[in-house]
Amino acid sequence: MSKEPKKPRKRKSSSNTVEINIDPKKLISGNPMLVLGFIIAALVIGFIAARYFYKTDHSLNPVSQETTVDSVTLEEIITPASDLITMKYKYTDADVYENSKKAFGVKIPLTTDKVIFTYSGVVSAGIDLSQITYDIDNDKKTITVTLPKPKFLSHEMDESGFRFYDAKNSIFTETKLEDYTSLMAKLKSAKEVQLRNDGEFFPSVTENAKKVLNDLFKIADATSEYEIIYK
Repeated sequence: MSKEPKKPRKRKSSSNTVEINIDPKKLISGNPMLVLGFIIAALVIGFIAARYFYKTDHSLNPVSQETTVDSVTLEEIITPASDLITMKYKYTDADVYENSKKAFGVKIPLTTDKVIFTYSGVVSAGIDLSQITYDIDNDKKTITVTLPKPKFLSHEMDESGFRFYDAKNSIFTETKLEDYTSLMAKLKSAKEVQLRNDGEFFPSVTENAKKVLNDLFKIADATSEYEIIYK
């Protein structure tokens, strides 16, 4: 009786293969933190994608927003600089005060009170901001400014700065002037006439106002690119 040949046995593979079956529903229901992580990741990705497409869309179709300037804007810029647009002139001068007794309109000899004195004061001059007018061209980016004529804004004399000296002896004296108030008014008027006739004082006031305005318009964002023209 012949024997059947033995079939070769199948050798087992030396590699161990492990199959893992994951049920997404069970995984999600059993781990709420994982769900939260997925939600956050989705929101972040959506946010980044939205910004990217928004930026791309606007870069292809740019919309330019032109800034326009009006007189209200200009007034808001220069109003805080009202003190800077003024020019202060400080002075110290000397003069002679002479007072004589009179009879029938004629000076009585040896009755003349002659005193040398020094005095000081401050004159403020400038332009009235409310009188400035503007011609604005937003297309050409020019602002034509019409300035009013400068004027005296205030004139203060330092009463404590008065010093009196005897004209004969040149020594300090406590001479009291009966018409002290009238004298101050005359001195103020004389000083203002002097400055008004000075060919450089009021032009300097105007130039100072232009310089201040130029600096303000240059600093302000709304007018930094505008050309300022004065009339």
